[in-house]
Amino acid sequence: METTTHILPAWIGTTQPTTTEQTQSNYAILMERQLSIYESIWEQILDRTSLGHRLKDIVSDDPREIDLAKLNRWITKDPKRAKEYREAKKMGAHMVLEEMLDISDAKDSMEDVARSTLRVNTRRLYIKAYDKDTFGDNPGMNDQALAGGITINIGAVESPYGKPMETIDIQPTEPTLLESSDE
Repeated sequence: METTTHILPAWIGTTQPTTTEQTQSNYAILMERQLSIYESIWEQILDRTSLGHRLKDIVSDDPREIDLAKLNRWITKDPKRAKEYREAKKMGAHMVLEEMLDISDAKDSMEDVARSTLRVNTRRLYIKAYDKDTFGDNPGMNDQALAGGITINIGAVESPYGKPMETIDIQPTEPTLLESSDE
């Protein structure tokens, strides 16, 4: 009796153990593929971020299943890219501010006040986080502005408005008739 051997198709896969070299090679190919995906969508990320979109939403709209944590590391690893991303976030903060105005004015909905308040307050925190210079508690004052300053103690300041009021006691006088010089 003759037996035939069937070779499994490639799509089923093999059970052969992979070597460390093959694993490293596969990982390098995967990383290179991810980097090319990141570079291909970089301009789109900047554009949509400057319109106020969140990175999480931008990534979820892409069908290639981009790893958000790895993309974040890729952005922050390069100083130039990180700076471009921060600038896009600042521009996006201004777009979110405009959205806050629409929510506050209730132009597009009959949403209840509590829900609208929550939406506006959440966006306020967002824009404070991404543009502290403009939307922070002290606009125009960043952490660097307060560093290395000098303190001047001017002591007690005397103000004429700080003294107690004096009352002036004047009695009204009788009006007198002026004699005319026509006579």
